[in-house]
Amino acid sequence: MKKREITIHKIIVFLSNIKNILIIIKRSSPSTVFWLVFCNIVSGATAPVQLFVWKYFIDSVTAAISTGVYRNSIQWLLALCLISIINAFLSRLNAHFQKFQVDYLNKYISNIVMDKIAELDMSSYDNAEMYDIIERVNQESVPRSVSILTMIISFIHNITVLIGTVSVMMIFNPFIALLCCVSTVPMFFVSISISVKQYNIFIKRVQKLRFVEYIKSLNVKYENIKELKIYRAVPFLKNLMMRTYSEYLKEDKSIRKKFLKNLTITDIIQNVLSYVLKIYVLVEVVVEKRTLGDLTMYISSLDNLAESIRSILDSVASLYTDNLYIENLLSLIKAKPKMVSNSEKQFSGQFSQINFKNVSFKYPGSDRYSLKEVNLTIEANKVYALVGLNGSGKTTMVKLLMRLYDPTEGDIFVDGVNLKDYELTSLYKKIGVIFQDFIKYPLNVADNIGIGNIEGIHDMETIVAAAKKSGADSFINLLPQKYQTLIQKEWDEGTELSLGQWQKIAISRAFTAEASILVLDEPSASLDPKSEYELFQHFKEMMPNKTCLLITHRFSNVRLADKIYVLKDGYLLEEGDHYSLLNKKGLYYELFDMQVSSYR
Repeated sequence: MKKREITIHKIIVFLSNIKNILIIIKRSSPSTVFWLVFCNIVSGATAPVQLFVWKYFIDSVTAAISTGVYRNSIQWLLALCLISIINAFLSRLNAHFQKFQVDYLNKYISNIVMDKIAELDMSSYDNAEMYDIIERVNQESVPRSVSILTMIISFIHNITVLIGTVSVMMIFNPFIALLCCVSTVPMFFVSISISVKQYNIFIKRVQKLRFVEYIKSLNVKYENIKELKIYRAVPFLKNLMMRTYSEYLKEDKSIRKKFLKNLTITDIIQNVLSYVLKIYVLVEVVVEKRTLGDLTMYISSLDNLAESIRSILDSVASLYTDNLYIENLLSLIKAKPKMVSNSEKQFSGQFSQINFKNVSFKYPGSDRYSLKEVNLTIEANKVYALVGLNGSGKTTMVKLLMRLYDPTEGDIFVDGVNLKDYELTSLYKKIGVIFQDFIKYPLNVADNIGIGNIEGIHDMETIVAAAKKSGADSFINLLPQKYQTLIQKEWDEGTELSLGQWQKIAISRAFTAEASILVLDEPSASLDPKSEYELFQHFKEMMPNKTCLLITHRFSNVRLADKIYVLKDGYLLEEGDHYSLLNKKGLYYELFDMQVSSYR
């Protein structure tokens, strides 16, 4: 009873998945789908017509041999020619629309996936399983959706052929039609079994294959090549890849031998049954003294019937296989962000103060608190510095302020309003950020800067002003096409920047945002001393009416902060300005003294 319930559940899930993917296929291009269905129904309907025309052609030729009159034979041959022309045209038309449908589907699914990646919050990406799902979707969703489309089209075509051919066989012997159907069943179950095994292998391997693809990508990044050369790391990385490939090839040899054996046995059974039925048809035609045309029509009908049933069952087996892979796409589509806005309240960027009240936080899947019972206040239009050793919770605190995560315990309030009550996009619009691990976009200079304010990405006046603030304008104007210069050597006519120049681009990016809160995570880590000095010399003047949070290990830059928060192991240990913290002779003094002593 339990097994039956599991089977019924699997069938329901299978049908539901197929229905969902068909909706996706239809929405990608309704008109193309219509023409594909139309072409295949008409093409399938010509199969039984062709059988009858062929029968009458054979009979007319037999008569013509006796009488010498071949006019009828030519007419039937011309009818066959017309059917062939129609089929050839429909086949070309089908291929034409199918190519377009593949492109529409690729575009539509890519759009769905990118929208979903944008919608999901940071916590979704703390789980390796999410990366595996996205990898499986990127690898398999489009080809499998195309395969489903192909199989559905094939299914429609073969169902049409089957209905017509069964009608022909029913005239001869209904029992033969039934036996023909039964002969194809073993192949169907073997195909399903093989499909499930192949999918299980794919699931087991996906993370290792993702690892191999990542290693491949490391070897073609321009910025990585110098280190790979000096450390002679390519042979080592190559061996890691080859070991994985060799392991899977060895495993595949054993598995494919079993598949070959099972498929060969079912092929033999199917062919024996098919020819037993043909012998029966031959005997029946001879005993009942039917025409040669009848024999040809019924033998061809048997072949058509067996082929259409086999193709239908293959389509179902293939649909079942594709359904297993396409579940990843459907599960990604169903995935919902964990952080949701409790209201549509818009964050204007104007506030007096932000309060952290008993805020504690653990990253998903971790038992360790990255922040514990933090209470602090951030006042508008002031500069704050977050100081502490690596892992003290500085970046985590900023992520909570930007609402990339929600606190595990406690709350963050903006003028008494819970941060969770603001609509997320309105919050993100008012926060500018320079991450230590900023992205190097494969775009031109202007777009690399303008992406900081996506709504005004082509506003050159704002882009140039931001570049001047960061000091990037001076080197940008020396580039081959200035702000239109494509960056990175991997692309034609691309220009490579130094890490310090890239950092200035990232700083410019933050300056383009219409932000009232600016977060700087080690903003000068890659700058030369002169550039760093120039940046911080006029730091406050560059950012009027902005609340700034500065994360840095360089205590020479911390002095400009109105207030410094010192964190250790997730706890807020000290707070105050530079001189008051030195006088306390606590952790801040200890860290400052260590850094200063290295310059003495």
